[in-house]
Amino acid sequence: MNYWFPYKDVRKYQEQMMDLIQKSLVEKKHCLIRAPTGLGKTVSVLSSTLKFAKENNLKVIYLTNKTTGQTQPLKEFQEIQKKFSKDNKLFGGRIISKKDLCLLKEVKDLESETFYTICERNKDKICKFYKNYKKHVLKNNEILKKIIGSDVSKFMDIFALRDDIEKHCPYYSIKKYLQVYADFILLDYNYMLSPFIRKGFFDAIDLSKCIVIFDECHSLPNKCQELSSIKVSTNIFLACIDEMNDYRKKYIEEKVSERNEKDIEQEIDETIGLVASFDKIICDIIANRRKNEISFDLKKITELSKKEDYMIDKSEIKNSIEVLSYFSSLILEDKKKSRCFSLVNFLKLLLDVQEDEKFIQFIEIKKINEKRYSYLNIHCLDPSYLFKDVLENSYNVIGFSGTLFLEEFKKLMNFPEDTMSADIESPFTKDQRKVLIFPKDYANFTLKTRNENVDLKSNQMIKMINSMKGNVLVVFPSTDVFNIYVPKLKDKLNKVIYLRPFSDDYLDSDDYRIQRDDILNSFKKEDNAVLFSIAFGSYNEGVDFIGCLQNVIVVGFPYPGITYKRKCLEDFFAKKFNDKDYAKFLTSMLPGLEKSIQSAGRPIRSFEDKAVVVFYGKQFGPGIWKYHKFINLFPIDLKEHCIITTEFSDLIKEIESFKY
Repeated sequence: MNYWFPYKDVRKYQEQMMDLIQKSLVEKKHCLIRAPTGLGKTVSVLSSTLKFAKENNLKVIYLTNKTTGQTQPLKEFQEIQKKFSKDNKLFGGRIISKKDLCLLKEVKDLESETFYTICERNKDKICKFYKNYKKHVLKNNEILKKIIGSDVSKFMDIFALRDDIEKHCPYYSIKKYLQVYADFILLDYNYMLSPFIRKGFFDAIDLSKCIVIFDECHSLPNKCQELSSIKVSTNIFLACIDEMNDYRKKYIEEKVSERNEKDIEQEIDETIGLVASFDKIICDIIANRRKNEISFDLKKITELSKKEDYMIDKSEIKNSIEVLSYFSSLILEDKKKSRCFSLVNFLKLLLDVQEDEKFIQFIEIKKINEKRYSYLNIHCLDPSYLFKDVLENSYNVIGFSGTLFLEEFKKLMNFPEDTMSADIESPFTKDQRKVLIFPKDYANFTLKTRNENVDLKSNQMIKMINSMKGNVLVVFPSTDVFNIYVPKLKDKLNKVIYLRPFSDDYLDSDDYRIQRDDILNSFKKEDNAVLFSIAFGSYNEGVDFIGCLQNVIVVGFPYPGITYKRKCLEDFFAKKFNDKDYAKFLTSMLPGLEKSIQSAGRPIRSFEDKAVVVFYGKQFGPGIWKYHKFINLFPIDLKEHCIITTEFSDLIKEIESFKY
């Protein structure tokens, strides 16, 4: 076997993966693999790529969507290193964000963009750690070998490693170590997909000599769109005017040596005027709206500005960007964030995307806790927009996931026709996982039907949950459906109840994450509990329920919300693929299918796990429309295990007869 496989026994499915990857490396072609959870994907990918990379003077760049998913790749690399690294000549490690590695306590609370801007502007002037790095490490790489060595386990606790580096900037020191010595570099997606971050990290690495691996690559389309887009509050305009007024005197003092004070005053007034006009125009659009999502573009803004005191066009925006940028630099010397800085980024992208059909601009109004909030969005529709450079410039790209629709993914990300791919069978047996589908017409939870037969559906859910042994994860299609049914279930269950944290508007906050993790950790300690969650929520991806989850109920098909963004995306794909039905499938059906399959994969993580999975919903049965036969679109391993029951009593018998 021509691989660096560190364990005694190789499963045939792992060998199938390694053979395909080896072939793609030899022929220098991209490779995509769908393989179920628990197969041993990570070690299979590393075993085949590391040996080839070492023999051909290449680096392996392994990317995860979240840093929490980096423990397993590090462990597998360590096993390979122990068995196959001769004379300690196989090096590897990982790096996290520059901000998280920074030793300066005063910058910890800065927003990320603000931190990076301050770091780039001031590291040579005020950062003693960066100065020490330049003075000692940059001129003598051997220092890094003494500090880090070849022990990859040091990267398991990267914050301890950060503290060990001590006198030198940890980020630049680890970066230099990885650039000079590492055969294997573990990063999060941002390092490869963000042009700004990629340029900074790969300044001394030739991407054409890198095998680029994307773990859980089904996340790539959304991640690429997210990194290409921007969203700011409409309050930003008045906040910027306040900042400019506060720093007006300082601006004039710094500029007065270049020009006379009167011209500088006029420059500031004109910029404030343009920002005020922008604010008034957006407020008028919102006031006269009929919907909560309203499209806009620079052409529309320019036309409406003719009625205002200050004209808004490309030329005036460019002038204002220069002034706002200087204001932001002054503000960031004193404060942790600057609205001028955020507005500059928004205006720059606004100028760049005009006449570009890959981008849409719209105003979004949300009501949260009885308060109305409005946002300006510039959103990228094309998932392949940021990915093109990676595909074209790397040695090859290898992507794998347990939730991957291969043909759709190839098309969405613009993989070439000669891309190699495989759908790997599951090693798990029917005795380990019973998959039940209950597709009755009334088991429907769409916008029109969610309030129909509520008592009947609630009682059936109660019977299913109470019939299941062990812990249960119940996945609802939306927050609205959750709020309708959970109150009717809570008091009639014979299990300990855990609810997802609330509310949606705090999904990214530290408080939400702490609350979510506390709930999850408590649930894992139970042996007869139920956790209620949402399909598009945080419990449905990237969470391991190892050994503590025996049942999953997927309640209804999780259609994405009907939004202006989704409608534009559907139109974009219809034009790109010349097929309206296919575009509707990609935007309305595929995301829900991915989430449903993810839910089904939560309980089975090893050969010791056993579980019952129930798809309770009309849409999971055979349909009429060619893209609506969801059972036919399930992965082979899931579809072969499916049992369709049309009588609820038979469904309960199937659950009760399962040998956990």
